[in-house]
Amino acid sequence: MNASSGDAEAVVAEANDAALRRLPFDDTRDPENERRGFMGTAEQNEIRDADGRVVWDLDAYGFLDADCPPTAHPSLWRQSRLTRGHGLFAVVPGGHPPAEAAAR
Repeated sequence: MNASSGDAEAVVAEANDAALRRLPFDDTRDPENERRGFMGTAEQNEIRDADGRVVWDLDAYGFLDADCPPTAHPSLWRQSRLTRGHGLFAVVPGGHPPAEAAAR
């Protein structure tokens, strides 16, 4: 039997399931650290160039909110969620944009 495009081959699903059991996915430090220092983000979810073309669409990654499917490695899914964060972050205590940048 051939798998449809949405189904994982048995060997892939088994390997991904084994990784899910083996790796410490219950450790929440990385997601907590990913949001540390968050100050805010843009209201629009599309970033456009000077000609109005969409060059980045944050909504395109909304599928990562769903549970990891058996076709994807759970660690890659988790990493993708971590790198999806966007916005302005303070990286030092009391960090904020310089006054001249804030005035622009």
